[in-house]
Amino acid sequence: MKVSKSQSEQNRAQIVRTAAQCVRTQGFDATTVAELAREAGLTHGALYSHFRAKEAMLAEGLGAAFDQTRADFAGFSFPELVRTYLSAGHRDAPGQGCPMAALASEVPRQDPAVQAEFARGFERFLSLIQTARGDLEPDQAMVTLAALVGAATLSRALKATDPEASDAVRKRVAAALLAGRGIAAAE
Repeated sequence: MKVSKSQSEQNRAQIVRTAAQCVRTQGFDATTVAELAREAGLTHGALYSHFRAKEAMLAEGLGAAFDQTRADFAGFSFPELVRTYLSAGHRDAPGQGCPMAALASEVPRQDPAVQAEFARGFERFLSLIQTARGDLEPDQAMVTLAALVGAATLSRALKATDPEASDAVRKRVAAALLAGRGIAAAE
């Protein structure tokens, strides 16, 4: 049965939203086509009518995840950005949060299209930091982004076994960034 162009566009958008959420929650390799189809409420065939391969779905889902994250943080002042990025809410909702904190360690083992999408997302979030705090040099913005992503990643990793350390990482890195410590460019 043929679907309308409008329904086809809605189906594609649903696939991309589902991929964005699943990949951040479970990672690239654990996200299967069967799961994407089930979560999107579509058949395997419907997914493959929009994407030639799983990697293409993941790359587009990753792009959507970065778009969502960028929209979530757009317009924030630097203190708001830091506090929100390193909040318990952001830590506890990886499926809705920044894909860098959820996926950075997996990207080198992925398809080149996924790697390229990650690099684009990184650059766009880096520019968001520079906009939020206009006095940062590019190298300082990169160090800031690395501190944010590293702290969020470590906080997530520690939450179940050492909640105190999980909270300490978030809070201490946020305090250091807000005080201007830790953003000097590395030589």
